[in-house]
Amino acid sequence: MNDSAVAAATICSLPRSNLYWAVLEVPAGCSVGRVAGRLVASRSPVLELMLADWVPMGTDALAGAFVAIDDRRVVACCCDRSVAVEALRRGVLELYPDEIPGFVAEAAPGVCPEEFNLLIGPLEAPARRASRRAWRVVIAATGAVAAGLVWLGVERRLARDERIQADVAAAAGGRSVSELRAEVSRLERVTAARPEFAGDRDAGVALATLLASWPSGTAVRVELITVGPAAIAVNALAAGSSDVEALVAALRDVSGWTMVQPQANSVGGQTRLSLRWLRSASSVADGGAP
Repeated sequence: MNDSAVAAATICSLPRSNLYWAVLEVPAGCSVGRVAGRLVASRSPVLELMLADWVPMGTDALAGAFVAIDDRRVVACCCDRSVAVEALRRGVLELYPDEIPGFVAEAAPGVCPEEFNLLIGPLEAPARRASRRAWRVVIAATGAVAAGLVWLGVERRLARDERIQADVAAAAGGRSVSELRAEVSRLERVTAARPEFAGDRDAGVALATLLASWPSGTAVRVELITVGPAAIAVNALAAGSSDVEALVAALRDVSGWTMVQPQANSVGGQTRLSLRWLRSASSVADGGAP
């Protein structure tokens, strides 16, 4: 075999006629994937025995690449080990056949020369091995950084939870959860026993009920509206007595509320009106629904 066939480029090819080719039938009980996978890292005894019947020399003197065709067959491509060693000496990183022989192409349609890199395993180029190791270091470092960020996030979340628990404990005055629940139950009982605290706590609902009954077309300027759980108060200025009468008549029967006697005073030609409603007893008994 002519050493001059090995070029000085980092990716080189060898004439197919200078290589040894074989299509090997894997014995029953042996998996192609397992055999081929083991061969990349170390010489497979099974494939060495099978390949020995196809080459005129011992398999230790060969550098080979193996590609699985299917579950039972493997294509072997080998060259003299000395050729591969010389290629490594010249800085070659990948060494392929220039083309696939016809019988291999018939047995494995679609297989290409680039699948048979002869510089693998113990004959892998040092630069390629160093590059792969560097990538492994980068991946390991990236994983370590990611793990550190996850750990930091978990620690910060735990610290935040601890601060929240401490704030809750401080706000509770050192009382336990059961003591706080008992206090809530006591306040609920007190609220239920006092009608002025019962009913709807939403001021918006009571205000909406009042405004829904408010008459249109009256010359009334509202100064203040106060809405509480048990009472509503309105202070307003009306242009004339007719506006006062219209407003009182429209708001006397607000659903869920009972109007207290209105108070009216004349101020500078206008009438200052003070209206007040109390939540009706039936509304309190029904839970405050207007």
